[in-house]
Amino acid sequence: MARDTIQSLHHSIPAAEGMQNAADKLSSNATAHRFQWLLFLSFMFCILDGAIRKWLLRDTENFWKYAPYFAKDVVFVALVIFCKPVSWSTPAKTLFRFLTIGLATSAVGVVISLSLNWQFLSPVGGFLTFRSMFLLPLLALFCIPRLQGLKIERLALLIGFFTLVNAALGTLQYSSPKDSPINYYASKEYETVVFEENVRAMGTFPYITGFTTMAIVGAWAGLVLLSYAPERKRYLWMGLLVYVGALWCALLSISRGPTIIILGLFIVWLFSARRVVENLVRVGAVIAGLALTLVFAGRFSVIQNASDVLMARTEAADDTIEQRVLFPLNDVLEVSSVAPFGAGFGSEQVGGMFIDTGTMSFRSFEGQFPRIIIEAGVLGVVGFIGVCLGLLKSLYDTKLSAPSEATRRTIVVTIFLVAVLFYGNVIFDHVASFFVWAISAAVLGSASGQSQLVTRAD
Repeated sequence: MARDTIQSLHHSIPAAEGMQNAADKLSSNATAHRFQWLLFLSFMFCILDGAIRKWLLRDTENFWKYAPYFAKDVVFVALVIFCKPVSWSTPAKTLFRFLTIGLATSAVGVVISLSLNWQFLSPVGGFLTFRSMFLLPLLALFCIPRLQGLKIERLALLIGFFTLVNAALGTLQYSSPKDSPINYYASKEYETVVFEENVRAMGTFPYITGFTTMAIVGAWAGLVLLSYAPERKRYLWMGLLVYVGALWCALLSISRGPTIIILGLFIVWLFSARRVVENLVRVGAVIAGLALTLVFAGRFSVIQNASDVLMARTEAADDTIEQRVLFPLNDVLEVSSVAPFGAGFGSEQVGGMFIDTGTMSFRSFEGQFPRIIIEAGVLGVVGFIGVCLGLLKSLYDTKLSAPSEATRRTIVVTIFLVAVLFYGNVIFDHVASFFVWAISAAVLGSASGQSQLVTRAD
């Protein structure tokens, strides 16, 4: 009798463990499902914010005109509040250590700047800087353990869809009259920018900068889909279409930087493969097929025209590509010697400048790093660099333990994307800051969840 009871217990324990694992998996999937839709909603608000403000709320001058701007952040906060964490992975712990040091250093710089220059405080600008310098990194940190079941290719599909929407809309804007309603900016103070009778497109975004950032992020999404193409063949054409659409967006904005970055993303993705030659032949064949399709459809001349306009603007520019690459570092030494402890928190934000003076423009500098020094001193820049390095290290460590080739290549492309946007402008470009932290949280959470599934299977 006792022997039968013991044997019965031995048989029931694995069954109970299996039921518990199944229950845990269902709970994790339910949490990931809720998080996924909230995450997608926040990206949609970010991409459509400008469309709402410039076409639906153009004549509104009260709070509601700016409500769509903050909607993406409100939803991002909701992710943390309403979704329970699955587990704290190693990447999240690594990022936590760097954020602790980096954000604390920046906070000290902000406090010193406030205490010495409180009369130059811009409340609205200060809130915007707090959002991009402190709030978004913390939200990303707490979102990582809530993304264990996220499939990153689904996020890439969503971004890819809106990239194609922006490409189509940008095409209309590029060839529309300057004063057409389709070319409105979110602010009536700004006039549409034209070069050689072609409008510099801005898509659904309030201004050109958001459209160019979206082009870069769209290229990332296309390359993520291409990374998963060996697992799902349909992602090959979908990924290539999204990537080409992103490159087209960069051409329509008539901007050199995004075009070069998008080409750089492709090179990084190409050489991240273990079989580079095979990968190059496969993608080259698809590109050749797409080019022939455009030729037979009579659309290749449109692309050539956009390329010629971009080259004409490059030749007419009063600075070189090398100067633009070093542009974010300009005036750092000068500002560090003049205002090492800051000169007014929030004063360099364009939004703060608009509230203070009624004019949307840079107050003193355009480059990111000197503006950070003015707002938070040298300590603010040091802390910001620490935060950047922390995120890059978390992504790199995750790459080393990536459970699949597709995940590894996705992380490699993400590292390049994050590094470029960090170096460019994420503290004062609020579209870029959202994309950096939201995409990084999604990639780290998704990769961590896959690694845990592999570990459990082993």
